[in-house]
Amino acid sequence: MSNTEEAELRKKLWMIIEKIHNDKIFLHSKYIEIKVSESVYKFPVVIGLAILNAIVGNGSMLLYGGYGFGKTTFLKYLGRMITGLALEDIEASILRSNPQLTEEKIVARLHLGKLISEGEEEIIWRNFVKSFWKIIDEINRLAPNAQDAILSLLGEGIVKYFDAVYDIRKYVLYATLNPRDVGTFPLGMPLLDRFGIAVIVESPSLDDVIDIVDVPDDRIMKREIPSVLSIKDLTKIWGYVETMPVNEDARLFISMLIKEISSCVRANKETGIFLSLGPKLCAGCNFESLDTVCKMTLTPISIRAQKDLVRYSRALAWLLGLNEVTLEIVVLIAPYVIWHRLKYVEKYLDRKFYNKFELAKDIINTVLRNFLQRAPLMKFLNKIRRGEIEPRMVTAIKNAAQSDLVIRMDVMPYFDEIIQEKYLITAKRLVKAIENKDKSQIKSIIENAKSELSRYQFRSLMKIYESALRKNRKRIIVPFVEWKKNIELVCEKLGHTIIKRTLDPPRNVTINIGLDKIEIYTVDSYDEAPVFIITYSLWDEITEKIKKIFFSQ
Repeated sequence: MSNTEEAELRKKLWMIIEKIHNDKIFLHSKYIEIKVSESVYKFPVVIGLAILNAIVGNGSMLLYGGYGFGKTTFLKYLGRMITGLALEDIEASILRSNPQLTEEKIVARLHLGKLISEGEEEIIWRNFVKSFWKIIDEINRLAPNAQDAILSLLGEGIVKYFDAVYDIRKYVLYATLNPRDVGTFPLGMPLLDRFGIAVIVESPSLDDVIDIVDVPDDRIMKREIPSVLSIKDLTKIWGYVETMPVNEDARLFISMLIKEISSCVRANKETGIFLSLGPKLCAGCNFESLDTVCKMTLTPISIRAQKDLVRYSRALAWLLGLNEVTLEIVVLIAPYVIWHRLKYVEKYLDRKFYNKFELAKDIINTVLRNFLQRAPLMKFLNKIRRGEIEPRMVTAIKNAAQSDLVIRMDVMPYFDEIIQEKYLITAKRLVKAIENKDKSQIKSIIENAKSELSRYQFRSLMKIYESALRKNRKRIIVPFVEWKKNIELVCEKLGHTIIKRTLDPPRNVTINIGLDKIEIYTVDSYDEAPVFIITYSLWDEITEKIKKIFFSQ
């Protein structure tokens, strides 16, 4: 496993993007500019996001747009290029939605011959269930009971029929939606929340419309679509994406975004009270007149959305060849992850002419402004957590609680605990021990803190150590055949038999060994499939121990 292989896989994905554009496979030329450090990247919106959905691992994407824009055909061709599957097989597994579709037509049916002759209930699973590349055409034409089957697939990775369960371990799923169609059903919020990312497929631009003249008619002549990658290649990419590091600013912004949308000083959005009372609850609140986003939404954002924001940000950062996920990447991806999951307050939608995506972008930009304005306070807070305290820091944070919802709701309830002398002394000692890499001292401080500090104080103390571990992150990649051959030795050296579970991929196992942490990711079970071993340690011993098992021969 080498950086060369990783770079080659990335190169092939960009070849696919270029092929789709040059051969006019999908005419949608809208691009967005991505500025990271001193570099500027042009990223095709629909094509690019569809590829991100393929490389996150069990991705699910919703494509909104009118009929006749070529969404489903594009997804078929993309499936062919990115997995190597035959177009006929992809077509045979597409779920063409209509209100009459029942569970039997979506999920499975009984083998009637066996049932009648032998009384045996043999289940025959439908192509859609068994397929790797899943497409649901016009999902909003599915009746609510049929939508429940999709909810089970996306939520749990399984489908059920009678007493049988089909475990869907690996898949890529896309659903198209035509909001103007007749005979449709609204998608419930739980189902919408299962779609990791959503994009509006707009009408083609003038240049695109002109180019349509040159595009062969697929109904007359079948297009030859090349296979560029395979399913094995794709699962390799899943591992590279999943193990992309996220920098501290990006981590903090994602957390702030979730909190700013979901928090309220008067009621819990999780109870659904805003859906019935709406903005009445905001009347007279001092945060309503401030530059806040809590007033714009009626529903909170889910933890699932937070995880999806991390996943798709990792995918974009990896595709661009970055070393880590940056704040800029998260800000760009965030609107596509959240816009379809929220219920918005009417007056804010009205200001955006009921364009939910544009309102979501406004929400992200507002959170970003608040994040940047809050940055000095968070630096103060981080210093206090590390045992460095000055009166001006304490005053600044306490004063900010009047106008900063996150500071008020999530910092102030516990702030007095981390400015206690007992905590500050312990934090200073831990920071010094980390700087000196004094293993015995770090262990002693943490062990004593468990009984001497409050639960919140101990959690704040551990954040100091966890941050130091992330800065000392190392990645080792070995082929699955070697991993399998040496699994007994790995378990013996690391002292954890739970590691054997990684032999049943896709699987992630996290283990703690003293002060060190190890994450192991297996994506597939063929011989060349990469196994990713991520070590977090202030010392080299654990990393060298693993390397010695695989690279000492």
